[in-house]
Amino acid sequence: MARWKLTAAHYLSVPGTKYRHRETDSTTGEEAEQDFLVPRHLDPKDPPIQSRRLSNGIIYVHQGSGKVNGDFTFEGPPTPDMEPMDDEAREISESYADQWKHPIESLGGEDYGTAVVLRQLEVMMREVLAGRPGGAVSTGGVSTEDFNALKAQVEALINQNAQLQEQLTQKSERRA
Repeated sequence: MARWKLTAAHYLSVPGTKYRHRETDSTTGEEAEQDFLVPRHLDPKDPPIQSRRLSNGIIYVHQGSGKVNGDFTFEGPPTPDMEPMDDEAREISESYADQWKHPIESLGGEDYGTAVVLRQLEVMMREVLAGRPGGAVSTGGVSTEDFNALKAQVEALINQNAQLQEQLTQKSERRA
């Protein structure tokens, strides 16, 4: 009988967990109902869930396994936050362990850090910086005339901004 203890909150597919949607037609007054199967939120720290605790914690049983009174039965694979309670559960958990690699934690390890994408990026960066001392970028594409025109526009904007600031200061002093 495969049994796990939950160590963190989960949304699990527990058979029989439904959401019932009721809708009343505004013209006829007829009520329509529809049931939807939804996952159940199970948190070991929740007081209603704790009331179903066994001596060794909340137990979750994989569908098809034997169930003890108070156990929740779930469908689907176990997660890394489920602690296996017996050999069968350990075996099932180990079969899914390859899928449980955390995407952030695997960045620094051999899984992703030496990936082809990063190696290609390093090669491309070396090619871009090759021949440029210190990685300096040429400004040869900007003519002197264009640069001087841009400087003149910036100076004009600075002067206009100073005039507007002065006008605002004078208006606020008059009101005070």
